[in-house]
Amino acid sequence: MDFEQKEAIYHSSGPALVIAGPGCGKTSVITERIYNMVNVLNIDPKSIVALSFTRYSSSELKQRTIIKDSCLGSVFFGTIHSFFLSILKDYFSYPKDSVIGNEEKNNLIINIISNIISSNYIPNEALDIISSKISEIKNSSYDFDNRNAKINFENDFIKTIYIKYNSWLEDNNKLDFDDILSKTHHLVKSNPHILNLIRKRYMYFIIDEFQDINKVQFDTIRLFLSSDENLFVVGDEDQSIYGFRGASPVFMVNFTNYFKNAKIYPIIKSYRCPPEILNVANELISKNKSRTSKTIESGKNNQGFVRIIKYTDVIEQAKNIASEIKQSKSTSNMIISRTNFEILPFIKSMRDYNIKFKIKDKEFNFFSNFIFKDIMSYLKLSQNYSLDQINRIRNKPDRGLNYIHNEDDFRCISVSKIKKTIKLSVLKNQISNLKNLSFIDAVDCIRTTIGYDNYLISYSKKYGIDIEYLYEFFEVFYSLVDNETSIKDGINMLEKEYKSQIISSLNNSISSCDVLLVTAHASKGLEADNIFWVSVNEGQFPHIRANDTEEERRLAYVAISRAKKNLYISYLSMNKRKIAFPSEFLLDVQKCINKNIML
Repeated sequence: MDFEQKEAIYHSSGPALVIAGPGCGKTSVITERIYNMVNVLNIDPKSIVALSFTRYSSSELKQRTIIKDSCLGSVFFGTIHSFFLSILKDYFSYPKDSVIGNEEKNNLIINIISNIISSNYIPNEALDIISSKISEIKNSSYDFDNRNAKINFENDFIKTIYIKYNSWLEDNNKLDFDDILSKTHHLVKSNPHILNLIRKRYMYFIIDEFQDINKVQFDTIRLFLSSDENLFVVGDEDQSIYGFRGASPVFMVNFTNYFKNAKIYPIIKSYRCPPEILNVANELISKNKSRTSKTIESGKNNQGFVRIIKYTDVIEQAKNIASEIKQSKSTSNMIISRTNFEILPFIKSMRDYNIKFKIKDKEFNFFSNFIFKDIMSYLKLSQNYSLDQINRIRNKPDRGLNYIHNEDDFRCISVSKIKKTIKLSVLKNQISNLKNLSFIDAVDCIRTTIGYDNYLISYSKKYGIDIEYLYEFFEVFYSLVDNETSIKDGINMLEKEYKSQIISSLNNSISSCDVLLVTAHASKGLEADNIFWVSVNEGQFPHIRANDTEEERRLAYVAISRAKKNLYISYLSMNKRKIAFPSEFLLDVQKCINKNIML
């Protein structure tokens, strides 16, 4: 332990903020402090609450603590949600089944939407976005008694769903995951006697990854504190990247405003990154205003390098990076992108170069997306008719066609009503015209000539989904299938080879693979010898749909600071068939790498 770490470890009582940069050993500080509290300061371990934000990080913290002393197992280790839920159970008699799970939540939302739009089919993408909107609203406005009054809803559709959703929960005495926070705050604040009991039971609070806290969590934790204000928090506001969950760096930045007697312990020596990497990271993050001024220093003697590389497009980028990894024979590589869509070309290049890889995101499953299924149905119909596929796309775009019960209706156009005959005939000719096109040309024809993009525009308006987000799903085709590939070969390639390979990669362990494919958000907490930060272009970093440039810069800072040895930064001159420009973040750091480099 270095001097700065020891100072934090031996903090005795009262509020304290430990500002720990990437690779600065913050988890070790927490485990050592808990050991010191119990074995040196003689604090009852049952009075200590150690909280984090994910089950994984909480479990890791517990394991690393109790391995030092098994008696420390009586400390409360858990997530903030699990601790708040224990308060509801122990002090307010909430049963276990009072909290609905994700499946029950989704089914409830589906039922509500179905009644609004008179349709039993709710696409997963629309469901996910609406579910996220509900969580976002609850985390930003948690007045439990008057929760609808202060909310600025995006549109009436979301407002109606939100109100009906909450009404059902209240009528059935149920809570969802987000209600655990607001309900705990409301009940604890409304019951001073119970609050006093909680304060006597839990006297010391330790919070890891404090930069991820949101307002309702912070306000409730403050309620739990006794007059001694024994709150010890560890985090790095420069790594606050979950604004979409309500997390904000302001609680770290303004910590001394909330706790006047707080002690600040900066831990600025990183044992992960070499100086060359930290120079870039420090320069980038220094442009943010909502932060405490600090410069992270390297505690490593070995040197690394940073390179900026320009590629023509995603295909060239993926091929060259795969070639670099293959030649280096390194088994510690991480490719970091802004979204899962940029990962797609690397699946192909890893396959071509026979490199074993893992995709970290368990939700990475483009093959279940409705756009993928629709386009594949069109393509399969061009090769052979199938009733299921005909009915899947018959009104995409809208053709006013009713359910088709017989393939002969389509094959022979033997229908009594002339209007239906014409419409079916047009659809059949459109599909027939795809037959001799290449796979990619056929996809383009479906989008433009047949009018599938128009269907998506209507769909985006109906569910309040950004149309550009929907268009991104076509990258599955453009990234994985070559221009010259036939429709038949493209279908086989996607449904057999790539699908099985992706499923296999999701199940691979990180240690068994040479490459980890991951988004910048999912890279948090990870590290590798070689980091490939890819597609660093305007529109990607910062992302075109992001509305907080400072958070995007923090996200880039997280990506950079995963590197234990070397950092490769690449950008494109063409992206998604358009001219692309280097990210403003590259312009911020280019002088740290090579003053003569031209972007």
